[in-house]
Amino acid sequence: MPVQLSNEDLKQLKEWFPLLSFDRDDQINALLHMDSADFQAVPGSGKTTLLGAKLALIARKWPYANRGICILTHTNVATQEIEQRLRKIPNGEELLGYPHYIGTIQTFINKYFAIPWLRESQIELKEIDDEAYADRILGLAKKTEDIKGWLFQKGFLDERSKSVRGIRYSGPELTLTTSGRTPLPAKGKTITALKLIKSRLTREGWLRYDDMFAFAERAMQYVPTLADTIAHRFPLVFMDEMQDTSDLQLDVLCKAFFGDTIIQRFGDINQSILNRGDGTHMHAFPKKEFFEVSSSLRFGRQIADVANRLKLVGGNMEGHGGEAIAQPALILYSDATIQSVVHRFGVWTAEHFTSEELASRPIKAVCGVKREGNAKQQVGRHIKDYVPSFVIDASRPAGARATICRLVRDAGASEDIGRTTIARTSTARLAVLKLLGHYGRPDVRGVTSWNQLRRILQQDSHSLQAANRVVLDIVEGVYGTETEDQWIASRNRLLLALENLIEVDVPAQDIAIMKFEIDTGASIAAQPGGVNTLRIDACGKSFDMQLSTIAGVKGETHLATLVLESCVNKQYDLSELIPYLLKQEDANQVE
Repeated sequence: MPVQLSNEDLKQLKEWFPLLSFDRDDQINALLHMDSADFQAVPGSGKTTLLGAKLALIARKWPYANRGICILTHTNVATQEIEQRLRKIPNGEELLGYPHYIGTIQTFINKYFAIPWLRESQIELKEIDDEAYADRILGLAKKTEDIKGWLFQKGFLDERSKSVRGIRYSGPELTLTTSGRTPLPAKGKTITALKLIKSRLTREGWLRYDDMFAFAERAMQYVPTLADTIAHRFPLVFMDEMQDTSDLQLDVLCKAFFGDTIIQRFGDINQSILNRGDGTHMHAFPKKEFFEVSSSLRFGRQIADVANRLKLVGGNMEGHGGEAIAQPALILYSDATIQSVVHRFGVWTAEHFTSEELASRPIKAVCGVKREGNAKQQVGRHIKDYVPSFVIDASRPAGARATICRLVRDAGASEDIGRTTIARTSTARLAVLKLLGHYGRPDVRGVTSWNQLRRILQQDSHSLQAANRVVLDIVEGVYGTETEDQWIASRNRLLLALENLIEVDVPAQDIAIMKFEIDTGASIAAQPGGVNTLRIDACGKSFDMQLSTIAGVKGETHLATLVLESCVNKQYDLSELIPYLLKQEDANQVE
């Protein structure tokens, strides 16, 4: 290990973080341990602060000029949070540039492995987008004679279409696989034709995100020195939010970093809600010998006691935050009353909190499932059973109201606040379309959808590639929007990147759509009175209640939260939890 930390080093933290304390044993152990390890950190334990403090201490002692620290996250927002913390600490900014790296796993794999391999293979990347790719490959498949018979067979079109849309490469040999439930044909003219379409799209530069991991594995297999070079460049690696790392990501990362590389992984497996891995992978988080940061400042003993009955891994959480003002409650409903549940929760909230408390923090109703499911099952399946007016795609900013600055910022929002990659890509495309609507050349100025732009530019591949490149850069957080100076620079870079599509000069006095907008810390859809927000009037009090998914509120702290029952694979989640809540079963014993 190139750097070692001591208790003497920890004294520096009092100067850097005067309002925080790092005196608990679990914190000290996490800060001083400098070998490979997993750190299981409970909600509200200050994991990101802990990681930022550790990085700052290491930066003071880093001995190399051309070898760096690699910090991998799952989202652009998490990356930005770490960067912001480092900017506020002496020596922290040294980690923001060469030879260090801070970014998402996807961006890291693209930058150091997949894109260099594609370039070496003479493949000019045009677009990485799962949804657009799915539409493209299905459209080609429907036009191919050798696929039509299999695809359009009576009774199988829907499932087989999903399998075609889910086609991707897997592994270093680029094996054709699918995320769909219906397997692809093992042999014959259909699978041969599908492979040809996939190869054609790859040569033309159209890819999906999983393909990039396959190309990364191929690069490491056929260039054996590549992984050695990366491991030498980054002798110390930190990985954040490990509970949401998929088996595919684990496979590639374990091949990229091996040998003497020190790898420290942080996360909370009990907060894993995206089901990206099944926990059986040989490198699954956390390993048996893991460190635990078990003290939470987010909640008190009462909530900690309930949470301890449901956790799968680790010892008891210790609640050192404020105690709950109101006792937890269950709301029972029937098919006839299900649409009254959310309002009843609003009344309950008004009964237990003052007007000042209601204005202090968000009140939310959340559900594990947002899309409508099996119509034959009993209600309580998804959020629209409770609130039929719920807008599924409300995470996308409202185009009529949003500035381009806001759209660019929201496109970099993370999945852990309900923003999927598909939603962020759509937001980035909307930013480009709005920009072209004001400054674009005549043939693209009235375009209202990305598919329409594709059709217009089908004979102008250079301009289409530039537009797709800008979208990808926006999603990956390349364009800064934190300060007005950053936005002005980003706006000019956007216009330059799209110069072949721009005709109207930018006015000296910016029009409203291009102005800088302050980051309020909330997405447009989540603002009071916005989409999926209910106004509650009860007990002489009035306040907003926001509707969301469980994934959409990950990491947030609320005044009061209603968890709505949902159904997955014919199992109703809250009903399944009752034996654990009543201590009739032990969650730690679940296989």
